[in-house]
Amino acid sequence: FELYSINNKDTNWESVITAAKNYSKLFSKNFGATQVFYNFKEALIVPAVSFSNNSMDAFIETIFGEQKNCKLVAEKVNIQNQPSIILSVNNNIDLALHKHFGNHYISHVFTNILQKTLSTDTMVLEMLKVQFYQSQMIVLVIKNNALSLLQIYDYQTPEDVVYYLLNIVEQFGLSLNNTPVEISGIIVTSSKTFELLEHLFTRLTLETVHLEDKDGFEDTINISNAHYYSPFFNLAQ
Repeated sequence: FELYSINNKDTNWESVITAAKNYSKLFSKNFGATQVFYNFKEALIVPAVSFSNNSMDAFIETIFGEQKNCKLVAEKVNIQNQPSIILSVNNNIDLALHKHFGNHYISHVFTNILQKTLSTDTMVLEMLKVQFYQSQMIVLVIKNNALSLLQIYDYQTPEDVVYYLLNIVEQFGLSLNNTPVEISGIIVTSSKTFELLEHLFTRLTLETVHLEDKDGFEDTINISNAHYYSPFFNLAQ
């Protein structure tokens, strides 16, 4: 497992991937195929009855505006009613990936989250799920075992996080005391952000993965902070 931080202003993805390969122990290995997960805002969940290949441009442009130097990709989500996710992929990234990972296929993290949370094997009546990344968080809301919200938010301060989540609680009629809230990702339990959330939500828990069952990860990963790695390891399940 390797985790890199990159400069968000760096749009030269060829140089980003090349730099990562210079440090990586994983990239030096040969893989038959590579799965690439995108975590960009420019992604929409479209019901199966509304989706067609000819409608992808209209859906994306209506919400995000004209997408220049990009290609649109659609993937079907394996949950009830099988909606599709349309995502906009920058040509710069696409070309760099084809150069370095010729045999690869792409997905969006939304697909993994939906299939894990709303699969036919699970029954989630109500839930607020928050995955933290650097300066971003993905928020999922489930009501009556159905998707109400899945969106990426930018934040800078702990107060930003609380502001967004309180608005979401009010908008979707959730309860600070009764709605289960699951937190994972890049958030430190001693941080002000976590302390505010722990004070705000009565039923707050950390999503963890069983890293002790994964051979070789003890050398690079702090198992006591397993929630930190949950969003990444969930992608491989």
